[in-house]
Amino acid sequence: MLSKVEDDVRTIDFQVILILFLLVLLALSTLNGLFSNLDEVAGILALVINTLYFIVGKLKRISLTVMLLLTTFFSAGLASNFFSGVERTSIEIIIDALIIAKPFLIFSAVYQLANSNTLVQLKRLLGSAIKIFLLIALFFCLLNQLRIVDMSEATNNSFRNFEFFFGFPVSFAILVLALFGIIMDTRKYIYKQPFFWICTILVVSSLKTQSLFFITVFVLLLALTRQKPTQISLRTIIIILFFSLLTALPSIINYFHTSFYSPRQVLMTGSIDLFRQYFPFGAGFATFGSPMAAQNYSPIYMNLGYNTLYGMGLGGDKSFLSDNFFAELIGQFGFIGILIFLALAINVVKTFRISQLNKNLNCYCISMFISLLAINISSSFFSSAPGALMMCVLAILSKSTTVK
Repeated sequence: MLSKVEDDVRTIDFQVILILFLLVLLALSTLNGLFSNLDEVAGILALVINTLYFIVGKLKRISLTVMLLLTTFFSAGLASNFFSGVERTSIEIIIDALIIAKPFLIFSAVYQLANSNTLVQLKRLLGSAIKIFLLIALFFCLLNQLRIVDMSEATNNSFRNFEFFFGFPVSFAILVLALFGIIMDTRKYIYKQPFFWICTILVVSSLKTQSLFFITVFVLLLALTRQKPTQISLRTIIIILFFSLLTALPSIINYFHTSFYSPRQVLMTGSIDLFRQYFPFGAGFATFGSPMAAQNYSPIYMNLGYNTLYGMGLGGDKSFLSDNFFAELIGQFGFIGILIFLALAINVVKTFRISQLNKNLNCYCISMFISLLAINISSSFFSSAPGALMMCVLAILSKSTTVK
């Protein structure tokens, strides 16, 4: 029996190759530039995988639930486009739908492909390369602080944040945390693992609240479950969610009570207005807060006068137009869309709870997913390449039940 398990681990099957390909696409996409659209390629591949398994009748229950909810979400989005009457082309709607569905599509596809040996196989294939990458990153992080190299975006109290060559520190931090999920020793105490501390140093070196949030929630969850070696109770998850809300509260207060110009406040306020105007639907795909609404300037922005605001203009810098995922969710999909998105999120958490993961895996999966959602009050990382990469890793870990 043991020899059969060892043979299974040594054999690299086609499913593992597909997962490895998705991981590479998403990791490269975090670099932006030439590779910036590879996460959309990964999303299309994930959609094809889910569709093929559905056609042959082998789509697992978790993946089937995700696909049914996404289909409902897409229908609600189309209904929002119809009732709002905001003019958008079919291609804009399709691309926007792919971007927002991408994290769940990838989670569903990888969950479908993975088995209890997948993580072990990926560790064997990627473990050494990941560790070397993290050590090199740590070395350059030190050189960056010593001002021997310049790999920073900004300086805070004489400390230089570290982005390596990823263009933005938080993207790099999420990549580091995702890689740690692959090499993490599921049986060993987290704080006794050297690469946990290496990853923590790299994440903290980003000097971004969003990055620190991941580590904080992970450590807090480990502390709250110290006496519970396996299953994490719903009560503990609620405590973590409450803590997440408290952490985000200063940002929320700042958005609605600051006397200074804040594009995120503008987006959030605008999304609530659209929520009321089109209740129970929203404005629809590619109309507000999304990358496609920014790229192909939405008529709503003209109506709201956003074209006169810094970072939200028609012909110039549009960097702030898609910088708040929750504003996109509220404004584009309204009450019905929010309910479906919550159902999708609950389904993911439910996956972790029914997978009989050990403590390390449980704490990692739940804390990373909660954090990935929570930081989107001030970002759009959930639907970006780093968010999709994290969802891919979480799906792999949720099937890793060989070690309890």
